Amino acid sequence: MTKNMRMLVCALVVAGLMGYAPQSKAEDAYPNRAIEIIVPFGAGSATDVQVRIVAERLSGRLGQPVIVVNKGGADGAIAAEFISRAKPDGYTLITLTNGLFGIAPLYGPQSWNPLTFTAISGMAKNTQLLVVNPSFPARSIDEFVRYAKKHPDVLNVGYGNTSGRMSAELIKLLAEIRIVPVGYKTGGERETMTDVLGGHIPAAFLLTTACLGQVKSGALRALAIVDTEPFASLPNVPTIDSDMAAFSDIVGILPRGGIAGPPGLPPEIAGKLSGEIQGILSDPEVRAKFQVLGAVPDPMTPAEHRAYMLGQSARWTTLVKRIGIGFDPAH
Repeated sequence: MTKNMRMLVCALVVAGLMGYAPQSKAEDAYPNRAIEIIVPFGAGSATDVQVRIVAERLSGRLGQPVIVVNKGGADGAIAAEFISRAKPDGYTLITLTNGLFGIAPLYGPQSWNPLTFTAISGMAKNTQLLVVNPSFPARSIDEFVRYAKKHPDVLNVGYGNTSGRMSAELIKLLAEIRIVPVGYKTGGERETMTDVLGGHIPAAFLLTTACLGQVKSGALRALAIVDTEPFASLPNVPTIDSDMAAFSDIVGILPRGGIAGPPGLPPEIAGKLSGEIQGILSDPEVRAKFQVLGAVPDPMTPAEHRAYMLGQSARWTTLVKRIGIGFDPAH
């Protein structure tokens, strides 16, 4: 090989290496393709509506499609099982509701554990209401309890998610009443509401996302907000603990949602996603959209979200044991 040929070969090798480095860096940059966010419930549920608002904004911020995928069933266990086995590369996430912490102790030992999921950020704190058909005689929590005591094992109270179920079970325990909790399928808020509207069941614990319009129109009567703070859109509806302080226990299991990743998601990816989601949830336009849904944005750092997950796991496990309930086949 001549000297000129050797110089030419060296030049080509150097050029190739110089071209390779930026390409490798570009390939390693996150994200460089579509991201999926798994929702443990069907389309149209409160969680689904909220995460779609976030996903649209997140796509714009990251420059990649963010696709919402519904994997309902078993009150979130199907989605939890799926995410537990997903590759921890940041391209498959889950909407982690506190209901998953509620069903974990109901199911007993299983292949997934929500505490192993990688915390990213909170998303929304939802408002729950105790509503009744307008023909039902009670107009307050106190009257509701008195009616239930006069009619033991008669008063059916519906729910469409784990938080609603726990609210029904807790009010039974705390008020010492014998109501009959009636479970609807996972994400069954609207089906529950339809049966209350039709008079098939007299009462239900429902998210405002499902029933706010009906309450405002008078088609449903809201007896209480399941919170210790008033709800701005329903200023005349009292909080559930206003008549009985013990009901504040129910508030601890308010429906909340967050975003998490599979076990082992790298901290730098979780941190990047968390920063973007926190920015989205601080946007006044997004906050306004959540308010219409009866929800409050709930941004968190990964550390804050992890602490919340630990707290929910402990609280739900204690409550499930205290109440003595088991798995609900309706979900």
